[in-house]
Amino acid sequence: MNMGANGDWTAEKRELIMDRIIANGYKATDISELATEYGVSISNMSHAIQAGRKGNFRDKAIKAVVGEEAT
Repeated sequence: MNMGANGDWTAEKRELIMDRIIANGYKATDISELATEYGVSISNMSHAIQAGRKGNFRDKAIKAVVGEEAT
């Protein structure tokens, strides 16, 4: 999607940008280390930032950037 230099910031664009930022951060993060640091299971940490899980950290962050209520 080419947004151009002065493209409009639509909800869809904000959603796609935030999703990419989270995905790149997820790929660069040692989930095991993060889970250990905060005292949660690796599975729970992974689920919290995994795409497609309604109501997890990732879903709430994307909805906040889009301007929707996270449920």
